[in-house]
Amino acid sequence: QFDVHQVLEASRLPAAAKTPSEEVPTLNSPKTAPEDRWTAAGYEILREVGRGGMGIVYQAFDQKRAERVALKTLQRMSPAALYRFKQEFRALADVAHPNLVNLYELISDGQTWFFTMEFVEGVNFLAYVRSGANLLDSETIHDLAQAVRAAPADPGVPADLAPTQLGRLRDGLAQLAEAVSALHDAGKLHRDIKPSNVLVTKEGRVVLLDFGLATELDQSGLHQSAEQRVMGTAAYMAPEQAAGLSVSAASDWYSVGVVLYEALTGRRPFRGKSLQVLMDKQRFEPPAPRELLPGIPEDLDCLCRELLRRRPEERPRGPEILRRLQRTTALANAPLCLRMPPAQASAFVGRERHLTALTEAFLASKQRRTVAVYVHGRSGLGKSALVQRFLDGLVERDEAVVLAGRCYERESVPYKALDSLIDALTRYLTRLPRLEVETLLPRDVLPLARVFPVLREIEAVAAARRRAFESFDARELRRRAFAALRELLARLGDRKPLVLAIDDLQWGDVDSAMLLANLLEPPDPPVLLLVGCYRSEEEASPVLQILKPRGRTDATVDQRELAVDVLTEAEAQDLARMLLGQDDPPTAAHAAAIARESGGNPFFVYELVRYLQTGAEPANRSSPAETVALDKVLWTRVLGLPEQARRLLEVVAVAGRPLRQTDACRGANLTGDGRALLAVLRAGHMVRRTSPGESEEIETYHDRIRETVVAHLAAGTLKTHHGRLAVTLETSGKADPETLAVHFRGAEDPEKAGHYYALAADKAAEALAFVRAAGLYRLSLDLRPLEEAAAREMRLKLGDALANAGHGPEAAREYQAASLGADADERLDLQRRAAYQYLISGHFDEGHAALETVLRAVDMKLPATPRRALLSLIAHRAWLRIRGLGFRKRDAAQIPAAELRRLDICWSTSIGLAIIDIIRAADFQTRGMLLALKAGDPLRIIRALAIEAIHMAAGGGRTRRRTATLLGETEKLAQQLAHPYAEGVATLAQGAVAWLQGNHRTGWQLSAQAEEIFRNRCTGIAWELDAAQLYWLLSLVYLGEYAELSRLAPGMLKEATSSWGPTTRTAPAKPRARPWQNGRSTASIPSTCWPWFRK
Repeated sequence: QFDVHQVLEASRLPAAAKTPSEEVPTLNSPKTAPEDRWTAAGYEILREVGRGGMGIVYQAFDQKRAERVALKTLQRMSPAALYRFKQEFRALADVAHPNLVNLYELISDGQTWFFTMEFVEGVNFLAYVRSGANLLDSETIHDLAQAVRAAPADPGVPADLAPTQLGRLRDGLAQLAEAVSALHDAGKLHRDIKPSNVLVTKEGRVVLLDFGLATELDQSGLHQSAEQRVMGTAAYMAPEQAAGLSVSAASDWYSVGVVLYEALTGRRPFRGKSLQVLMDKQRFEPPAPRELLPGIPEDLDCLCRELLRRRPEERPRGPEILRRLQRTTALANAPLCLRMPPAQASAFVGRERHLTALTEAFLASKQRRTVAVYVHGRSGLGKSALVQRFLDGLVERDEAVVLAGRCYERESVPYKALDSLIDALTRYLTRLPRLEVETLLPRDVLPLARVFPVLREIEAVAAARRRAFESFDARELRRRAFAALRELLARLGDRKPLVLAIDDLQWGDVDSAMLLANLLEPPDPPVLLLVGCYRSEEEASPVLQILKPRGRTDATVDQRELAVDVLTEAEAQDLARMLLGQDDPPTAAHAAAIARESGGNPFFVYELVRYLQTGAEPANRSSPAETVALDKVLWTRVLGLPEQARRLLEVVAVAGRPLRQTDACRGANLTGDGRALLAVLRAGHMVRRTSPGESEEIETYHDRIRETVVAHLAAGTLKTHHGRLAVTLETSGKADPETLAVHFRGAEDPEKAGHYYALAADKAAEALAFVRAAGLYRLSLDLRPLEEAAAREMRLKLGDALANAGHGPEAAREYQAASLGADADERLDLQRRAAYQYLISGHFDEGHAALETVLRAVDMKLPATPRRALLSLIAHRAWLRIRGLGFRKRDAAQIPAAELRRLDICWSTSIGLAIIDIIRAADFQTRGMLLALKAGDPLRIIRALAIEAIHMAAGGGRTRRRTATLLGETEKLAQQLAHPYAEGVATLAQGAVAWLQGNHRTGWQLSAQAEEIFRNRCTGIAWELDAAQLYWLLSLVYLGEYAELSRLAPGMLKEATSSWGPTTRTAPAKPRARPWQNGRSTASIPSTCWPWFRK
C-alpha cells in the first residue's frame, strides 16, 4: 500500500529504520527543484516527496492559510482507484480528534483529483517507543529523526524496554486507543493499523494516518468487503480480515495488539512470509509477551494477549481498553464507564408526531399548494435536529429540492434570514447544466443579484444581458428583486417539489421578513414548503410579527404551527440510555436521574451524559446524579480544555457568527497548531464547521455554549477578544463593515465602530435594505461626535433610508435636523422634504407647521381661512385663463434656482395637501402651473399640464373641450421631448381623464400602461406610481371586476402598509373597509384627521 505519510516519514529517517516488509522510497533530496514550483488551486507545490502505484505526494504551501500541507494526487485514473482515493479522504472528513490526522480539502476539476492534509512531522510509533533518546527534548524534527536513527527494525531478538521507553509506550498507546475508539464511534473501521501509519510528533502527539482502506460499519457493527482480494497488511491484519470474513471494531483492535506486541518485545507475534503469517493466524495464538521477556508489566501483557485472540468476540471492546489504559489498578472499584454510542446522531426519540406533521405538510405542497410550517419551541428542545431529520429523509429519497439555511444572531449582511439560503440556492444552480439554469432564471435576475451578489457566481447569471436597471427608483429596484426571487422559486417548484428551510428565524431582520412575506403573498405564490424554525422565547421578534400577523386568514397560503415541547420522562430516559450505550441497572439509574434533571430538554440530556462521561462528578457515579445546571456543565467542560483551545473557543464565541478558521486562530493569538486545537474543540462538540468549502467557517456547536462562554468572560478579557478580532478581520480585508463595527465597539473604540457602522449602512442602502440601513446610520451617529458637515450628510442619508422604508415622520425629523447649519438653498430643500414626508404619512399638524416655514422662505403662504383659500384659487384660475398656456421653452440650467425652488415647493404643497385640503391643494397646483409656464422647463410644464387636465376633467361634460385641449398639449409636448417621464405623465393623465369621463376600460388600460412606464423607465416617481395604480384600481371597481380585485388587493395592501408604515393607516386616503367584500362599506375617517377637516 502506497501511503503519503510513509513517504513523508521516509524523507526524514535513514534506511536502517525501515523494515524489510514495508519498503518505501527513500527520498534524501527533493525531486523538484525550487525553480520548478507551480501552483494548483491556491497551493504552491514546493517539492515532490514520493510517488507510488496509486499516487504522488507533494509538500505544498497553502497560500490562503500561509501554512505547509501534504498534498496527494492520483497518478493514474480508474474508477476503482478514484473510489478508494475519495474514500481515503471521506472516511475522516467529518471526524475530528486530536489523535487523527486532519484532512483538509478534496479538490477536483473533473479530471485531476487531489486532497490536502495536515503535514505531520514525526517518527513511526515503534521508533518513538523503542528509541533510547528522549524525543520530547528534541528541538527540531531533524533532531528527532537523528534520535531514532539507530532504532532496530524487527531484529528477531526480544529486547526489554527501559523505564523511559515504557512510559512512552503507555502514553502513546493510550493516545492510539483514543484515536481508534473515536474512529469506531464515528461508525468507521481503519483496516490498516500498523506502526508506519502511527506517527508521533516532537511534542509527543500520536497521530493515526492513512485511511485508504477505511470503511463504514453497518448498524450491526460489521463490514463485509466486496473486494475480490484481501485488503490490508499481512503482519498486522486480524485473522477474520485475512480470511475475507466480515470485519468489525475488534479487527482494528487486533492490529493495535500486534503493534503493542511489537513495541513490548521488539518483534512481531508471527514471523515468516506473508502467506505463512496469514495461515498461522488462523490456527494459533502467539506466545505471550512475558514468555519472551518476563520483565514486561503484567497489565500490558494481559491486554496484549486479549487483543490477539483469534475469535473477535473474545477481544476487549473499546471502552474497556480505554479504562484499562487509564486505570491500571483497583479495577474492581473503577467507576462505571459511560461513553457515547457509535452513531450518536441516530439517537433520536419522541418526535414521531412532529415528523408526521412535517410529512403531511410536504404532501400538501405536492398538491400544488403553498405551505408554511413554523416549528417553534424553547432553546435546546431539538427543533433543529427534528427539521434536519425531516430534510435528510427528503434528500435521501430524492423527493424534493431542499434549500436550507440559518439566520445568525449577529450576522452582518442584509436580508440575513435568507442569506445562507441563497447560498444554498447558488450551490444547487451551479450543479445544473447551464442550459437548464437559463430556463429557470427570471428576466430580472440582475436586480436580484444586486441584492444577493453571491448569485453572480452562477455562470448563466454572470452572462445575463444587462438592462439599464440602475436608473430605476430604489424602491422599484427592490420590488423587481423580490419579484425575481419569487419567479425563480416558482420555476423551481414547477420543476420539482421545493422545500425552503430557515433555522433560527427569530434573529431575522425586517427586510428579510418583508421579502419572505412577499414570497408568500397572493396572487399565485410559488408552490413550495417553507419550514421556519425559531425559539419560542423570541415570539415578539419583528420578523415573526410580520410573517405571522395575528388574525391572518389568507386562503392562498396554508400556514401551520408545529410546537416542539420537552420530551416526556420516559422519552428522555430512552434518549439517555441510547447515549450512555449500555442497558444495565447502574446505567438505567443514571438515565432516570438525567431525565429528571434535564426536564425533558434533549440538549440537557446530551450535555449531562457527556458530563458524566468526563468523570466530572465521580462521587455521584455510583448513584443517581444530582441536579446540575447546564451552565455549570458547559463551563466545567470549557475549563477542562487546554489553555489555547479554551482561548480559541472564547474567540469563536465572542465572534457570535461563523468565523473563518484562520481568522479565529489569529484572533486567539495562538502559538500552537490551530487546526489541531480546532480538532480538539470539534471532538468535544464545542465548535462545528458551518461551510465545508473554501471559506472553512466555524461557530460554536450550540448557542447555549456561546452564551455560557461569553457570560463567564471577564470584562477585560471580552474587550481583548473584541479588539483582536477587530484588528484580525480588518487586516484580512474580507470582513463586512458591520462585523468590524461590532468588534470595535466591543473593544471600546467608538470612532472606528462609528466609521464602520456608516459603511455598513451605505452597503445596506445599496442592497435596498432600508430599515437595516436606518438602524446602522443611527448607531454611527450615536457612537461618535462628527463635524457639522459630516453629521448633516449622515442625517440626510438616514432621512433618505427612512423615507424609502416608509417611515415618513422619522424621515421628516431627520431632514429637519440635517437642515440645521446648512446653507439657505439646502436648508430650504430639506425643509420641503420634511413637510412632504409629514403630510403624506398623515402627520398633518407637523406637516402644516413645516410647510408654512418653507412657504415663508419663498415669500408664499397658505391662505388663512377656507374663504381666503377659495378666493385665492379663483384669482389664480382666472389669471391662468387670461394668460393662456403659452410659454417659451428653456433648459432647466438656464432658469434661476430660486424660480425652480418656488415651482417645486408649489408641487410638493399641492401633492401633500391633496388628501386633506382640496381647495388649498388646487390653489397651489394652479400657482405651480403658472410658475411652470413662466419658467419654461418642458418637464415641469408637462407635469403641470397633466394635473391640470385631470382636475379639469372632474368638471364633467362642460369641461370636456378644455380637458381635450390640455391633453393635446400634454401629448404633443411629450412627443417632442421623447422622455420616459414625460411619456408616463401624459399617459397617466389620459388614463385618469378616461376614468373620470366614464370610459373605465380605457382608463384601466392607460393607467396600467402608465404604471409600467414609471416602473421600468423612471426614477423618483413614488407619487406618480401611486396615482397610476389608484386609477386602474378605480377602473376595475367601476367595471365590476371584483374577482380580480379580490385577487390583487391583499398583496397591494401589504405593499402599501409595508412601504409607508403604521402611520399610513391614519390617512383618509387609505379606507379601512374593503367595499367589494360582503357587500358592505364601513370606510371611516380617523379622529386624528377631524381637526384638519374642520379647518
